[in-house]
Amino acid sequence: MRKNIVAGNWKMNTTLPEGLALAKGLDEALKGKTPNCDVIIGTPFTHLASVAAAIDTNKIGVAAENCADKEKGACAEDGRKHPNQNKTDCLFH
Repeated sequence: MRKNIVAGNWKMNTTLPEGLALAKGLDEALKGKTPNCDVIIGTPFTHLASVAAAIDTNKIGVAAENCADKEKGACAEDGRKHPNQNKTDCLFH
C-alpha cells in the first residue's frame, strides 16, 4: 500500500521571513505528532537552505521550485515545453 503525501508550496508569494514563519508554524504544529502521511513543503529555491535549517526535516520534507525572473506570484511557466506537462521538477531533502 502506498503512503499518502500531503504537500504544499507557496511559490513566490512570501518573503524569506514570511516563508520561515510559515515553515516554523507547520513544524510547531507537528511537534509530538506522528502523521500517517509524508508532509512536504515547497519553497522558492532561494529559500530552500534557510527553511530546511529551521525545521525538523525528519518530519517535514522540503522541496523547491525553479527560479523565475518575476518579482512575486505563481510563475510556473518557464517557456519550455516539457514532455509531461503534469510532472513537477523538485528537490527532496
